[in-house]
Amino acid sequence: MLQSGPFLTPFENTSDPAGTNITTTVGQTRSDIIPNQSVYAAHRSVSGWFNPNAFAVPASNRGYFGNAAVGSVIGPGTEIYSLSLRKGFAITERAKFEFSAEASNIFNHRNYEPPNMQVDAPQQGFGQIPELQTAEGAGPRSLELGARLNF
Repeated sequence: MLQSGPFLTPFENTSDPAGTNITTTVGQTRSDIIPNQSVYAAHRSVSGWFNPNAFAVPASNRGYFGNAAVGSVIGPGTEIYSLSLRKGFAITERAKFEFSAEASNIFNHRNYEPPNMQVDAPQQGFGQIPELQTAEGAGPRSLELGARLNF
C-alpha cells in the first residue's frame, strides 16, 4: 500500500503578525512562504525535508497573518506491503492441521514521522524528521507464525 504523506502547516510562535495576540491565546500562527523558492529540499532526507530558505517568520504587527496555507506542504508518505500465507494438511478424516505465516512491512521499508514544522526553532530541527512510524504495521518488519489443530 502506498499512501501520500500528511498535509502539514508551517508555523511559528515568536511573532504576532496580525496584531491579534494570537500567540498568547492560540500559541502559534502560520509562517510566511517565500515566493519563487521550492519548499522542499533538493535532496530530501531525515536531516532536511524542507528548504529552510523558503520559509520566514513574519514581522510582528504588520496587519495580517502568515501566508502559508493550512496543509500547504506534504510530509513523507507511507509504503507498506503485507503478506499472509496459509496451508492446511489433513492428518485423519476428522483431524486437520493448519500452518500460517503473516508479515507486515515485508520489505522493511522505512516510514518516517512528519518533520518538525516550527519555522522559528532551527535549534530544534525545523524540517528534520525525528523518528520512524510505529503504528499499524508501518514500523519495522513484523513476522507472526501460527499453527492450529482442528479435530
